[in-house]
Amino acid sequence: MKQAGLPNPLQPAGGADSIPSGFSLTLVGFSKGCVVLNQMVYELPGAHADRQMSAFVKRISDMFWLDGGHPGGSVTWVTDKEVLKELAASGVSIHAHVTPYEVRDPMRAWVGREYGHFIQTLEEFGACPSKKLHFEEEPPSIENHFRIILEF
Repeated sequence: MKQAGLPNPLQPAGGADSIPSGFSLTLVGFSKGCVVLNQMVYELPGAHADRQMSAFVKRISDMFWLDGGHPGGSVTWVTDKEVLKELAASGVSIHAHVTPYEVRDPMRAWVGREYGHFIQTLEEFGACPSKKLHFEEEPPSIENHFRIILEF
């Protein structure tokens, strides 16, 4: 709070005028927590249309997906073209860091396919997502899945 120049504890919402100038947000999701980032991406159009929310989302400078994954059968990564078009146009710097544990698991092959689609679609819309496959030369492991938090 001190680094961000915000009062601690935060005061009640005061609207866009209460956000200090120069304030920016970096959002990080890890593993299943990337679902939260995904949902935020789906909500971007509505947030931009809302006056108070717009002030907040305009302060998001970076979004980091760290080894996104969950045991479901799909929708680990955002693949909707219209939604990704909005994200690409938002000006947010997009970072996708993955490990073989998530993107090369033959039992959950869709994760790797969706990750590839996420990156490719963002690039098609002019975004330049940073991407990195960590521990590429090591066998997939849960240890490296957690180690990505230290490496990114």
